Amino acid sequence: MKSVLALAVGVAASLTWAAPSRTHATQDNPEKGRKTEWDGYHTWHRLTKGRAITGDPTGFLGNKEFEKGYREVYVNAAGAAVSQGQSPYLYPAGTVIVREVYADKKAWEEKKTPALTISIKLKAGAAPESKDWEYVLIPPGEKEQRGRGNSETGQFCTKCHLNAKASNDYHFTNASFFEGLKKKN
Repeated sequence: MKSVLALAVGVAASLTWAAPSRTHATQDNPEKGRKTEWDGYHTWHRLTKGRAITGDPTGFLGNKEFEKGYREVYVNAAGAAVSQGQSPYLYPAGTVIVREVYADKKAWEEKKTPALTISIKLKAGAAPESKDWEYVLIPPGEKEQRGRGNSETGQFCTKCHLNAKASNDYHFTNASFFEGLKKKN
């Protein structure tokens, strides 16, 4: 649990002091020759096109200081129709959701190096403790931390994602989420 806490602090610090140049954390292939589930994500459906998510609009995260950044959210073809459809939002195995997390509006506008948080939907029963999702965290310029089930990273991410409820497949960003944001503004 200490390493997950250290990761959270590290992500928060990285978001605050992210370097202006892009690092391997935001490139589509972080290690030369290594294929990842999120390769090419900039070409996927962009859920936040023209409307980056800011802060903690749902209040689910307790308005933690490091959650006040700007986010761009992408979803691959496997999950695009679900995220744009109607509840229940039950994503098929193979769905990958990528969030670029920027420290603030200026970092977002300048496209400074964001942290990446990635969710990968697994086959039913593959990781029931994390609701069949695997999570990847990549602070700028650092190596990925990946986890599912009872792993530290899996537990850390699942704790917040449980607030999104089963009808949203434990994810916040979908058509209903954006409709709710419109009503608030």
